[in-house]
Amino acid sequence: MQRTIARPQPRPSREQVRARIIAKADELFRARGYEKTTIATIAEELDMSTSNIYKFFASKNAVIEATAEQSIEDLRSTVLLAAHDRGTALERIENITLAIVESHRRRFENEINLYELIIMANAKKWGCVRRWKSTLRDIVAQLIEDGIRTGEFRSVDSGQSAEIILDSLMVFLHPLFLSEWSPAETERRARAHVKFIGRALQ
Repeated sequence: MQRTIARPQPRPSREQVRARIIAKADELFRARGYEKTTIATIAEELDMSTSNIYKFFASKNAVIEATAEQSIEDLRSTVLLAAHDRGTALERIENITLAIVESHRRRFENEINLYELIIMANAKKWGCVRRWKSTLRDIVAQLIEDGIRTGEFRSVDSGQSAEIILDSLMVFLHPLFLSEWSPAETERRARAHVKFIGRALQ
């Protein structure tokens, strides 16, 4: 009887190993929090040495920032879906506002450690937060241009208007303010703000 020789598994790429570290760190951060999760804990869970983790990340803070970037990327995907939904430009601006509110509230209620990460990322102005704000501004600017093109909005500077709109909606878009009102009251106020913005753009 001929024996089957198992083929050696290909070594994972550097990008794959880095992704595994981020995924495991994210899992531990959500379950245990950031203070109780160490590089040694992450390494042990992955059956790695701590020195191997440090080949990919200079510090624990670098790992935390990488998980924050992943969370923001998930939020970006949610917002893009809302932005490309059917409806007028103003309806889609409302959609992305409510999508962000719901995303933050869900994390606040069910994933408090992840919610704290988002607060930390905003407070420290990490690069992933700056990139997110720039992306969100571009999305809103594109929606304004869509509204101008269809005659829904008058002609305005879309970039400048997007910044003003996001400033005025900050009370809904920043996770720190979520506890101010109940979910129903937050949604009511957000819709009223967007309606007011729509009148300013018409």
